[in-house]
Amino acid sequence: HALQAWNDTYTREADDAATRRNLEDREVDQVIEIFYHAGFADLAKSHAFICTIAAFLESLFKQSLPAVGARFGQTLPPDDLRLLDLARNLTRFWKPQIKVGKEGIASSICAILRGAGLLGYFGPTFERCIDAVFDYRNKMVHNGYEWPIDIRMKFKAKMDQQNLTGWFSVATSGDAPWFFTITPEFYGECLKLCDRSVLAIEGLIIGDWELY
Repeated sequence: HALQAWNDTYTREADDAATRRNLEDREVDQVIEIFYHAGFADLAKSHAFICTIAAFLESLFKQSLPAVGARFGQTLPPDDLRLLDLARNLTRFWKPQIKVGKEGIASSICAILRGAGLLGYFGPTFERCIDAVFDYRNKMVHNGYEWPIDIRMKFKAKMDQQNLTGWFSVATSGDAPWFFTITPEFYGECLKLCDRSVLAIEGLIIGDWELY
């Protein structure tokens, strides 16, 4: 919300420019510059939002999953790969910051919840959404706003394969993807992801376990 008014200024300028007709060459250059700035304003908003969401989720699960584990009264599957890789150490199993193999924080969280049979309590889009959050966050943090072309192509392929086209908008340069921004739909999905995660964890830690 803090960046919305600033972003809206560029959006209005771009909309006004799009309605103009019979422009002089100098004015055409100005219109191109307005659209360029509008795109990067949207990128800045996307960057700020996704970093905030990712930081919240990472902190939430790092702090809360060990507490869920302390209340967990069932036996974990003996053939669970994460449990086996951590030498059946239950304390380490519940800590998402302890990675197994090529796990990132999102896949580590999902592996813990899946192994404990708790994944379903976090909503049907949980895995896809939390993976998209951390994947996009990592690419924005490590590659800036204009990623290397190979990374752009891979992310665009992932969008198509995993049906993420409603969550990210792609600006193009020629036929190639140029930069990616968050859509209003994904803003909403991220907020729902945070809300549902808090409620599920609250129920699992302090609620009636049998209901869950």
